[in-house]
Amino acid sequence: MHIDPLMIARSKQSSSGFSVEGPYGVVTAWPEQTGLQGAEGHYWVDALYFGDDQHPQQHSRQKGFRLSTVWCLCEGICYGEKNLDSRTIAEINALF
Repeated sequence: MHIDPLMIARSKQSSSGFSVEGPYGVVTAWPEQTGLQGAEGHYWVDALYFGDDQHPQQHSRQKGFRLSTVWCLCEGICYGEKNLDSRTIAEINALF
């Protein structure tokens, strides 16, 4: 796995959010303010994919992501979509 588990642990504790930048783009995530106590938190995500010769630049802002999903997006931004396989996803999910 490429993502440092310590970075993930710190993001779990962050009440203000975090940002990860890689060669393929930038992911910024921050907790939704739902007011639910004890429930798994969900996050807003602002993602910018830089694009390449075959794919245009894309930007998206959406809410409702689990933190494990946010880190799967970060993996793709840092190491490329092709490196985000089922084994890597399972390793990220195991950290949650």
